[in-house]
Amino acid sequence: STHLPRTSACRIILATWWLLVIVVTTTYSANFVAFLVSNQNKYIVKSLEELANHETVTLAINEESPILDTFKVSQNELYERIRKVYLQNPHRFRNFTSETWDSSILIDVADGKTVLIDEISTLRRWRNKSSCNLALLPEQLGNVALAFGLRKRSSFLQPINEE
Repeated sequence: STHLPRTSACRIILATWWLLVIVVTTTYSANFVAFLVSNQNKYIVKSLEELANHETVTLAINEESPILDTFKVSQNELYERIRKVYLQNPHRFRNFTSETWDSSILIDVADGKTVLIDEISTLRRWRNKSSCNLALLPEQLGNVALAFGLRKRSSFLQPINEE
């Protein structure tokens, strides 16, 4: 036998209580589910400035990438600091090529020990693999200009222009 309030005042209080319980429960549940489901990117460094000032992280750069040459020859003050901190210190710099690639680099990146600088297409490919925990910075380091030489009225012209 259920005992329900008989007066209107008690019914209003009970309805308000249950409405409050439902609102609080759904809000908490929604926030908890959003926290569990969301892909939260945690950046070790967010810029080259932070990279130059970081004291423990290792830098890995693909030797085949023009970025390494830029760091080596640039007179930019920030690039000179990165050159001193990383490129001239074998304990804080790892270089690789496509032939000498070591998967431990990605493991160190996922563990927060290494920052990997490479071409955006390569980094996206590794990030899209299900076993890779890689966060790409929202800001790109530089731009590379590419050009295609095609014959007139080529069937590839429109798809390339749309891309």
